[in-house]
Amino acid sequence: MLQSFGKSLSDFPPMPKADASLVPDVESRLIHDEMSYNRPVLAAQHDRMMSTMTSEQRNVYDKIMTRVKEDKSGLFFLYGYGGTGKTFIWRALCAALRSDGGIVLACASSGIVALLIPGGRTAHSRFGIPFTIDECSMCGVTPNTPLASLLIKAKLIIWDEVPMMHKHCFEALTQLGKSMMSTYLLLSRPTCLFQVQVNDYVFNLIPGEEKIYLSYDTPYHKNIDGDAVDDIHTPEFLNTIVASGFPNHRLRLKVGAPVMLLRNMDQSLGLCNGTRLIITKMGKFVLEGRGQSLEHVGVYLPSPIFSHGQLYVAISRVTSRGGLKILIADDDGDDIDVASNVVYREVFRNV
Repeated sequence: MLQSFGKSLSDFPPMPKADASLVPDVESRLIHDEMSYNRPVLAAQHDRMMSTMTSEQRNVYDKIMTRVKEDKSGLFFLYGYGGTGKTFIWRALCAALRSDGGIVLACASSGIVALLIPGGRTAHSRFGIPFTIDECSMCGVTPNTPLASLLIKAKLIIWDEVPMMHKHCFEALTQLGKSMMSTYLLLSRPTCLFQVQVNDYVFNLIPGEEKIYLSYDTPYHKNIDGDAVDDIHTPEFLNTIVASGFPNHRLRLKVGAPVMLLRNMDQSLGLCNGTRLIITKMGKFVLEGRGQSLEHVGVYLPSPIFSHGQLYVAISRVTSRGGLKILIADDDGDDIDVASNVVYREVFRNV
């Protein structure tokens, strides 16, 4: 485990030294770990994914794989909204190269996302990027070391959530490439795929004035009479909470920025929970937006809906009933006109 992080027992003086003859070769261990995937399983997985890949996904896949197979440098930036199939593409790339014995280094800017990637690591861990970064920072990877050899042997580097990292992180990685490969840059060879959701960085690309909107604060109530517990959840504490599906206390908005409604305001006009809007005007207390709903929506239901919210969101995307088409199939594959909404009533027994 120490070796996988570029460390050894010598970095911790109180620890006893191991017998070198009993320790396997470090370089072969790091490379072996990245080549120890079950190739037949990955090959079968790759075939399944290729059979369901869309034309747009296949176009991206072919461009990246062509560079890798020709052993040419390449720097790709893959972006799109959540659910457009970015993860599907890099999983297919990983399966293709690893099933053929190639080394793919997949990393992310956060530990949570890295856990979702097969063989994933954080970028800080993989490249030795310091947590406190500035223009003079260097990656903690020494040339002619096992980790350096692993980086050189990699066929493809995938880095998710790149806008979360400071530009000095990429500058430090570029300096690492210069020291390792002299005339080659690590960010140009091997092929690199940077990945990000549009939501993560599109705001900074929108021109115009930025405005800050704050949520309404309720006063802190202290129980003077002493007959009840004080309200310990102060506005200052509540305003620091960031949770999925819950608006932040501090919202940064611009004209042209995409937003999503989180409540039903006027269903007849399509303004309901989950509706996407583009900000067109910003007042002091009022926002004006234009809907992003679709004129035509097709929903395929080969099995019952597990959560009623899934069907609700899919149907609410269309602007008119005439533009909605739903295909429902039973267990035998025959068309039917009824969809089961699965609800486990036992969950609510003690509520």
